[in-house]
Parts: sequence; C-alpha cells; structure tokens
Amino acid sequence: MPEGTAHRYETSGQHLARYLLDHHLDGQGRLWQSLASTLIASSRGAEWVEAFQEMASLQLARRLISAGDALVAQHGVGAAETAIKQMIIDTMSVYYTSAGNIYERLLPAIRSARERVSPAARRSVEVLTRSEVPYCYLCGIMLSFVADDRRAFTLDHVWPRAYGGNSDLENLLGACRSCNAAKASAASWAMYPIQSFVAGFDERRTAKISKTMRFAVQARAAKHLADRQRLSLRDAYLRLGRPGYPAVVSEATAVDLFNLEFAKR
Repeated sequence: MPEGTAHRYETSGQHLARYLLDHHLDGQGRLWQSLASTLIASSRGAEWVEAFQEMASLQLARRLISAGDALVAQHGVGAAETAIKQMIIDTMSVYYTSAGNIYERLLPAIRSARERVSPAARRSVEVLTRSEVPYCYLCGIMLSFVADDRRAFTLDHVWPRAYGGNSDLENLLGACRSCNAAKASAASWAMYPIQSFVAGFDERRTAKISKTMRFAVQARAAKHLADRQRLSLRDAYLRLGRPGYPAVVSEATAVDLFNLEFAKR
C-alpha cells in the first residue's frame, strides 16, 4: 500500500500524481500560498490554487505515463527502465536519484494504464449495479442492460485508466454510455472548462448547465469527501449517492463552479 494511505485505497495513478505534487511541485510551499494571496481579489484564491495544483500534477503525471507506456511498448518492462529514468530526467530536470524514486511510482501507473478489465471484474460490477446501484453514478439516470439503449450500462474507470487508474473493483462503477463518453479521461474537476462557467445570479439556470460542468461539481465534492473521510474515490461517489442538479451555495454572489454544491436526486 502506498505510504500515507493506510486504510484508504488509491489507484496507482492517484498515488503518482499526489507524490509529484508533494515532492516535486511544492504542494505545501510558499509559492502556492503567495499565489492565493495574489488572487485574493477574486474571492476564490484558495479554490483556484487547488485547481492549478490539480492541473499541474495531473498534466505531469499524464506526460510521464504516456511516455513511459510508449517506452514499455518499444522495449518491454525490464529493458525500458533506463530509458524511462532518462525520460523522467529530461522531462522534469531532476537528479538520477530522484528519477529512481519517481520511477518506483510511475511503473505501477504505467502497468495500470495498460491493464484491461477482466471478465470477472466486469461481472462483479454488473452484479453490484443491478442489485445496489442501478443508476449512472455520473448523471443519476436509471441504467438499462439492453445493448442499444442510450441508457445502456457501461463500465467506467472512476480514476481514468489513461491516468494510471487500476482496472479493479475499487476503481470501477456503472455509467450510461452517454456519460462515459462525455467524461472520457477526465481525472479531476479541474480538468473541465470551469474558468469559463459563470451563470449570473439566476438559480434556475443551474438546471441547464452542461453535463460536463455537473461532472465537475460532483467530482470536486467526491474528492473533498474522499480526502476528509479517507475514502477511495469510488466509495466517495457511492457515499454521495444518486446525483441531481447542483445546488447554489450562496445567492449573494454570482454562480460559478465554486458557488455550486453536489445535490442528490
């Protein structure tokens, strides 16, 4: 189990991204605090710093996973080690010892990105969906098990496989075909176009916001719940329950992502 995650499941990709943020992107450092102070006039300083940290750590993790995957495909896992470590050095401008520490966390993420869902895991998720969670965990629509139905059950990696998401039961949930396609490989609420979303002061407009923006509100709530209660991201989504349209937190300020909260149906 990755260090610092006792009693909490993390995918290999989550562990890598967290390690990169904490150890190479100065996650708790003064520069980030300074940025929050610079953004104080926006009244969203802390929120935007969190978003920037998510963007930076995930973008770096994805670059390393993608490049490492290509090297493994070319050389094989064992033979690719030296090339992957050199790639890490070239990408991040770190010393060889640091490259070794990153490699230890990157290799499991590369393996997860290459792994396919087993038939047994697929059956287990379908059984869970039919018996306990019969709705799409992203939009709340009741799922169908008819193949050509737009509400058809599909298997979704809660933490995307492209970002090192494991193909096991702790990272899989049922989603409708439409939401699975719309979510694609978004691993975080900060990966959606949150900066462009402002709905003014009209609460009724929240029922018309895009599907991906609803995903962003929900993903942010799931991340915060997972961090606060030391849950896996999948269990945080399940704890939140069947999603409805987001609710406005405060009517005194314009509606943006940070003025919306997850709401159940």
